[in-house]
Amino acid sequence: MTNGSPRDPITRVLEQIERGELHMRSKARILLGTILLALVSAFVFILAIYLISFGIFSLRTSGVLLLPGFGTHGLVLFFRAFPWGLVIVSAVLILILARMARLLPFLYRRPIVVAVIAALALSGSFGLALDQTPLHPILSARTARGSAPLVRELYEHGGSTDVRGAYRGTVTFASADTLEIMTTAGAITVRTVPETRWPFGMSIHIGSQVFVVGEIENGIVRAYGVRPILARSIFSDTMILTP
Repeated sequence: MTNGSPRDPITRVLEQIERGELHMRSKARILLGTILLALVSAFVFILAIYLISFGIFSLRTSGVLLLPGFGTHGLVLFFRAFPWGLVIVSAVLILILARMARLLPFLYRRPIVVAVIAALALSGSFGLALDQTPLHPILSARTARGSAPLVRELYEHGGSTDVRGAYRGTVTFASADTLEIMTTAGAITVRTVPETRWPFGMSIHIGSQVFVVGEIENGIVRAYGVRPILARSIFSDTMILTP
C-alpha cells in the first residue's frame, strides 16, 4: 500500500465529478430535500394513524368485533364485514413510510423489514390511542348532520360493511322467546330458540341496544346469537350502552 492510496477513493470521486458522472449538491438543496422528505413522511404517518384509528372505530361501532363470539356463523360474517379496503390502504401507507424512513441515517443500512416493523408498531400504537379520543364520534356526528363534507364518504361508506344476517337495534319488546328491535331500517322481530347463543347472558330489557346474528324466515329473524352492545367510555372505566 502506498502513502497516496488513502486518497484514491477521493481521487476517483473527483474524476467522476469531472466526467459528469456525479453531481455535487448545494447545502440548500440538501436541506430543502430533507425538509420535503420530513413533511411528506409526517403526512403519510398522520394519514396512516388516522385510517388505522378509523378502522378500529368502525369495527367497534358497527358491532363487527362482536361477531366472532357467535361461533362459526359469526366468523363468516366477521370476515365478510371486515374493512379490507382500509387494511390495504393502511398497509400501502406503512410500506411507503418504511421506504422513506430508510433514507434516515440510522435506518438506511438496516433491512427493510426493520423499517416496516417500526412503522407498523408506531402507526398501530398511535392509531389505538387516537381511537380513545372523541375525534371519530365527533366527525361521525357531524357527517350525519352534513357538516363534514371532506370526510363524509369515509364515515358513510369507508368502514365495516353491513352484512345480511347481522342486525343492530334497540329492544322495544321482550318476552321469553321473542324480541322486537328497532333498527335504522325499521322494526324487526327476533325469535330465540334453545340453540341461540347468549355470550353475555340473557339480561336483555326494553331500551337495551342489542346485536343479533340470525337468518330471516318468513319475515322473522331466527337468532343464532343475541348480545347487548357494550362499549368502554372514552372518559371513564364505566361500561356504557353504545348510542
